[in-house]
Order: sequence, then C-alpha cells, then structure tokens
Amino acid sequence: PVPPELWLLPRGLPFHPSRLWCHCRMVYLPMGWLYGRRVRAPETPLLAELRRELYPQPYADVDWKAARGRVAGTDAYSPHGLGLRAVHRVLGVYERFHSKRLRERALEESLALIRGEDEATHFVCIGPINKVLDMVVWHVARPDGPEVRAHLERLPDYLQQTRRGITVNGYNSSQLWDTAFAVQALVASGESPWARDTLARAGRFLEAQQVLEDSPDAARHHRHPSRGGWPFSTRAHGWPISDCTAEALKACLLLEPLGLNRVPRERLAQAVAFILSLQNRDGGWATYEQQRGPRWLERFNPSDVFAGIMVDPSYVECTSACIQALAAWREAFTDAPVGHAIARGADFLRRQQRPDGGWEGSWGVCFSYGTWFGVTGLVASGAGTGDPALRKAVTFLKAHQREDGAWSETLQACRERRWVEGRTGHAVMTSWAVLSLVAAGEANAEATRRGVAWLRSTQDAEGQWPPEPLAGVFSRTCGIHYDAYLRIFPLWALSLAERQAKDFKAREGSATPGSPPCPG
Repeated sequence: PVPPELWLLPRGLPFHPSRLWCHCRMVYLPMGWLYGRRVRAPETPLLAELRRELYPQPYADVDWKAARGRVAGTDAYSPHGLGLRAVHRVLGVYERFHSKRLRERALEESLALIRGEDEATHFVCIGPINKVLDMVVWHVARPDGPEVRAHLERLPDYLQQTRRGITVNGYNSSQLWDTAFAVQALVASGESPWARDTLARAGRFLEAQQVLEDSPDAARHHRHPSRGGWPFSTRAHGWPISDCTAEALKACLLLEPLGLNRVPRERLAQAVAFILSLQNRDGGWATYEQQRGPRWLERFNPSDVFAGIMVDPSYVECTSACIQALAAWREAFTDAPVGHAIARGADFLRRQQRPDGGWEGSWGVCFSYGTWFGVTGLVASGAGTGDPALRKAVTFLKAHQREDGAWSETLQACRERRWVEGRTGHAVMTSWAVLSLVAAGEANAEATRRGVAWLRSTQDAEGQWPPEPLAGVFSRTCGIHYDAYLRIFPLWALSLAERQAKDFKAREGSATPGSPPCPG
C-alpha cells in the first residue's frame, strides 16, 4: 500500500515523506497518487498481447497477493524485515476503512506537490522514474492539459541513441559533472594553445548551468534552497547537489588565473554558501539536502534491490569534494570563514576510514574511488604526507596493486562491501589509485611509477584506452556508465604524476650535501 495520506501527516514526524531522500520521496509521491486513484489502463489488443507474452499463465489467474513478495534470489539485496511487513499489514487494514474525504484531500496535496516538482525542474524531474510517473499522473488528471505535452517535450532528455538501440539514461545527463572534472584534468595537463579554446568553452558552460534562484515556494514543496548550486546535469534540472557544486567551484577557481572563468565572485560566494548550508551535524555532506530522516528509516526500505535509499546520509565523496572546494576558496580568499567547516569535514573522513586504510565509495566502484576522495579530502584539509591516515591509505592501495602495475575492482565490490578483484586492469581505477598516491606524497614511489607505466602501455595510438566495465554505481547494486571517465581520469593521473615526479627530481637536484631532505 502507498496511501497518499502520508503527505498529510505532521511534518515533525520522523517518517513524514519529506524526511526521505529526495529521489525516494519523488518516486513514491506519484505512486501514492496513482494508487489512491486506483488508476488502471483499459485493456487493449496490444496490452492483452503483452500479457500473454510476459506471464507464464493467463493474466486473470495470477495470484497477485502471493506474487507481491516474491523476489528472485539474485535481486533480494534488501530483504523486507518484520517491521516493514507489519507496516504493510497496518496500511492494508487502513486501506479498507480509509475516509474518502481525507483521501481526496491527500490526492489534492499530492497533485500540488507533483506540480511543484514539474515546474521547478522544467518538467525534466529529478530522475526518469518519477518523470514517467508524473507524466502518467497528468495523463489521468488532465489528459488534454498542457502538463502532458510539457512532459513529452522533455522526455528525449533521458533517451540515448546507442548501437544497441534507444536506451534510457539514469539522469538527464552528466554534463556538469563531466565538464567540471574535464576542466581539472586539462588544467593539470598544463595550459597550451590546443586546450585554451576547450577550457574557454567549458568556462562558458559552467557559467550557464549555475542555479541562480531558489525553487518556487521551496518550503511548501519541501525543497532546500537552491541558489548558487550546480546540478549533476544542466541548470534546467533544478536540483543542485553538494559535490557537483564543489567540483564546479573548483573548476571555476582553476580557470580564474587563466582569464577563462565567467562566474563572478558574488555567484561563487553563493556557491560557497550553498555548500556550507548542506553540512550535516556529523561534519559530512550528503547529496541534495542535509540528512532529514533518522538512520533507522532504512529498515523500512521496500525496494528489494537497492540499499541506502530511504535517507540522505553523509558520504565520503560528497564530503571530500566540499572540503576541497572550501579549501580552494580559502586559498583564493584567505579571509574566508570556512576553516571550521573544513575541520569538521576532515573529522568525518577520518571516522569513515576502514581499519585496512581504505574508504568505501558510494557513487563509484568502490574502494579505489572512495580512497581517492578520502585521501584528497584529508590533504585539502591540511593533512601532511606523514599523517597516519594517509600512510594507511597508501599501504591499502599498494596491497591491491596488480602484478602488471594496474588496479582493478568489479561492481560486486559494492554489493559485498569488500574489495573484489577484476579480471584485468582498469584504466579508470588505476587512475584513481595513482591520483591518490600522488596526493599522499608518493609521486616518486615504485607503485606510482608502475601504475603510470601501465597506463602508458595500454593507451592506443589515438590517445584512448579500451572500453572497460562500469565504474559508477548508486545504491550499491546499480551500475552507471560514465562515458567520459576513460578520457578524463587517465589524463589527469598522468599529468599530475609527471608534474610531481619532475618537481621531486628538481628538489633532489637542488639539494646540496649536508642539506636537510626535501619534504614529501
């Protein structure tokens, strides 16, 4: 049961839907409306044909009550506990005796919130699932209204033409995310004529995608203030994120001395304020909002196949990115009052480090990704190369280096929450490991040199690396294909490793007998 009346509960309750992670609540919002209206599609010849094809028995004979809890063993990642089953029974009883007047109020409230989501995101919506559900809602509520047409116009934002046919993206793109990383990689490679035009165009794109206003009637629609942030994709999406804002801010600050940053200081300061507004009590950063709901809500995860979808807790990656951005801001403007936030974030990162020295990633596969953010976050906060946490991280990475010099993890590592070795080396994960070692002061270490040698040996004549398994993930089980990662991270890793190695040799050459050793 997904009763829409949940939205009429007092907001102060820990299980009010507004306390759920925004992706979760934005999916269950239209589901509740469709459930409350008991929406059904009329059976057509095409629908009847599909039912005959999909089901091993006549559709009318399916025991839906028995089938409701039947999940394939391969998909049962988050089994339903006793508490969730009890809640389902209580809601099932409520559904038999609910007030029709209260139901109508709940449907009106749900429809108003759906309209708020659609308008704030220009009908792109936060993701493809709630977009399609919202579109169906309006098809039922106002079949000839402008909302359905507006949804259909933005539906191609999620469609991707591939060699396998048309696929649906998990987001309306990763343009901002990829661009911010690409800028950092190109700047690390050294300014040259061939890169300047690309960086200038990227600077214009970053300027155009910053969110300049809060979503309309934000408090009414349970939205965190948006002004100053950057989204994962484009400004039209309307949902800025902590680490996307941080990476975009870092990119703008790198473009500033090149004369290519187009975002004025006032708007950069708004980005800093947005980042600071998202810091959680534990010192870390979540994704779109501060953590609203208690951790125990995860026990009521009904998804079967995902983990960590009920609340928006602090993440290693988001925290590290925000620390790095605030540190870069403080370097540019030394009087910036961000030191306390950075220190709290660093404390969070230290608490999240595993006993073996690694960090678990939540948005990439898995420990090579999380450890890159853990290391770079601590370094940005001021940790020296002799810091015990960094030394443990270096030991962790060296222990997982392959004989050929590469690093490799599979998506299964996210499911099992332990390092699961891949069959061959992966350029993206090797790059993350090299970037981590360089940041930790290991640019001239044997492990780093072997990783760099492997990256060079596997690069083809056109400068590319062969296709690899998925490197992105969310909710521990769903892999994400980032097409740009193979073009960004190897360049970034090779550039920084080469620069740091040259600096190391220069310091060694300038040292005279009897002089103290160079730091790092």
